[in-house]
Amino acid sequence: MLDELTRRAADLAASGRAILGITGCPGCGKSTLAERLAALAGIQPSTAKRHLADLRARSGLTTVELIYAGRAAGWLVVPSLEPG
Repeated sequence: MLDELTRRAADLAASGRAILGITGCPGCGKSTLAERLAALAGIQPSTAKRHLADLRARSGLTTVELIYAGRAAGWLVVPSLEPG
């Protein structure tokens, strides 16, 4: 499962700049997936967290509002919320 999610995320990123939201129950592998994706992208996971904090600060939106806005605009994909 983790390998499949990593492949899907890498495919998304290959098409251009992308923001990927990772959600799930405690202990399901969110941090492991984030670390794998960061390694593929050549960045540190803490860098990704800073980018999210910067987006929140510049937009004036809460995290939840930012997620909804990003999904509506098409620049944020949350695999667990997307169809099929």
